[in-house]
Amino acid sequence: MSVPNTDRAEIARALAVLHAPDSIVELRALFQRGRKRTAAGYFDGEHRAALVDAAVTLNQDGAAVYVNLNPLDPQLLARYANRVEDFAAATATDVNVTGRRWLLIDLDPARPKDTSATDEQLETAKATARAIYAELQERGWTKPIAAESGNGLHLLYRIDLPNDDASRDLVKGCLEALAARFDNAAVKVDRSVFNAARIVKLYGSVANKGDNLPLAPWRLSRLGLVPAELHPVPRELLEALADEAKPAERPRANGSAQSGTHAWSDADVSAFLARGGLEVVGEPALHDGALRWKLRRCPFNPEHGPGEAAVFQTPDGRLGFKCQHSSCAEKHWTDVRELVDGPRERRQGDEATKCRTSRTVAAGATPLMRPIPPPEPYPVDALGPVLAPAARALAELVQVPEALAAGCVLATAGLVAQKQANVQTLGGARPLALFVLTVAGSGDRKTAADKVALAPVDEHVRKMHASYEAELAEWERAKEAGKLDRANARKAAGSGDEYAEALREIAAEPKPRKPWIVCSEPTAEGLVKSLADGQYAQGIFTDEGGQFIGGHALSEEAELRTIAMLSRLWQGDRIDRVRATDSEH
Repeated sequence: MSVPNTDRAEIARALAVLHAPDSIVELRALFQRGRKRTAAGYFDGEHRAALVDAAVTLNQDGAAVYVNLNPLDPQLLARYANRVEDFAAATATDVNVTGRRWLLIDLDPARPKDTSATDEQLETAKATARAIYAELQERGWTKPIAAESGNGLHLLYRIDLPNDDASRDLVKGCLEALAARFDNAAVKVDRSVFNAARIVKLYGSVANKGDNLPLAPWRLSRLGLVPAELHPVPRELLEALADEAKPAERPRANGSAQSGTHAWSDADVSAFLARGGLEVVGEPALHDGALRWKLRRCPFNPEHGPGEAAVFQTPDGRLGFKCQHSSCAEKHWTDVRELVDGPRERRQGDEATKCRTSRTVAAGATPLMRPIPPPEPYPVDALGPVLAPAARALAELVQVPEALAAGCVLATAGLVAQKQANVQTLGGARPLALFVLTVAGSGDRKTAADKVALAPVDEHVRKMHASYEAELAEWERAKEAGKLDRANARKAAGSGDEYAEALREIAAEPKPRKPWIVCSEPTAEGLVKSLADGQYAQGIFTDEGGQFIGGHALSEEAELRTIAMLSRLWQGDRIDRVRATDSEH
């Protein structure tokens, strides 16, 4: 089946409609096939053509292509200035937005994950979009931009709001109210698109979820209705709609939150999350008047990453759960409780006792393992005045736990320092070799953290590659000249002693060492060769531990010699390798 062509003119038109001519635009490309990665770049008004070129190339390479909706801090240009970073470690967040200019109503038809919509599903989304458009017209809202995302419909209303908590709650309330009124089994309003740094499909690019089939084809995203004049929706009309989503006031309850007959304290909630294996990001904190526990991942969909799901305890004594993704919109506290403790009718025993005991999956079940206690805080300050600030900066930049960032920084520092000095032990001098293992889940940004920490090493390797090629060419020339010098010396020598003396005068330059510093999955034999031909200090770095542990180096037949080889290297022992096929080593 033919694939639609990315429309360069439509992309340029979309950029002109959505963004001011002098604004900074973030281009973000998500590669979902094979090794998932994110590419990103920032482009100023003078480089719109370069942005279009990059978007076309990325989309044709298989990426889904997006841009920011709201204006960004111009300083972000310095991150990746008028270019695309292939493995972007950082992208725009809410704090980088300078104001809100668009309210996005995203209507997606219900369908299996990672598939394109059928024609029938797309028509259903269009019908819902028309109904919402008519409703808001009757309320006096200004005309929106209507666009096709490729799998659904977008209504983009012009707004003019500051980027603050009140604006966030106002936009969120509007989406909640529309979802409550128009959601059905076939189409839903995406309630998660309220954040200021929301990205939107770059119209003119191809929507390419799943495989391109006649039943569920890839389509070109495109602008539809674009009013000649775009006027902001008055704030009072936004507030009137958002007010419809506010729950009725309930009387406040004194003391702890209530669940059935048991009063839950803060400690009870924390213990419940721990025994349910629901990892919390940071400490519980107040948010909009409620005490909130941000979860590392959603219990109903682990792909919903850090901070996108939370358990909360309201001032009036209620427990709640919220995930920002529309697919989890119907999940509430009772679903979380049932997931951990089983159905209510099967729960036994006193609720207060159960809340403080080990996890109970079904009535009467006794756990085989104790709950894992929360980890001790990582001693970042122990890294010293140079590495500790670097670890904290990395954690803030990539939005990862300090422990993960500290591991990346410490391992990289060990690699860099290894060539410079040894450490003195009771057994003598030993290399500055480290073994660092960080356990983290999928989507916890291990790759991004490693990439940022190793960026100076990667830059150094690139420079070494450039000089290595020149040094190798010079060495080859010197080698050939040496052959000629030795031949001439042999002809001129009157005796063997004279020839030996002449050879001493012909110095042989050592062959340049290859710029090998970091590898991800070596074999024992390959590592020895790498140390013989490459740099004297090298590191094994991988953001997927399973790639190394499950790879050839630790296969059943190679496991013992690989571990023995690594142990000898870590101890600084001499490595001897004699093979019949070795000619140089």
